[in-house]
Amino acid sequence: MEKIMNIDRNFEEVGFNWRPLFNEIMEGEEAEEYKAYNYYLNRTRPQRDDVLKRLKMVYQDYKTDYYLYKKRSFQEFYETMFDVDGDNFYYNSHSFTFLHWSIIE
Repeated sequence: MEKIMNIDRNFEEVGFNWRPLFNEIMEGEEAEEYKAYNYYLNRTRPQRDDVLKRLKMVYQDYKTDYYLYKKRSFQEFYETMFDVDGDNFYYNSHSFTFLHWSIIE
């Protein structure tokens, strides 16, 4: 679960999201991500050829942006839907939908 609270307004809830696929993406010792990583954004990226795991991670990020940060426009989602792997700068990932959306424009 993710929440954004406004501490100046008596901890009023500003945004909320239930993180999908929590602990369902990684396998083996990394399956329980909350034990291996102090925050799910610090976790290791899947192998380059593991497209399904990468798309699941994009879906998690998309849902967080939509519900928690209330992003709605194409421009706001651009950074989420097109990602360059920090470990390998020659590799990037994007969703199938985003690719076709870009071609249509």
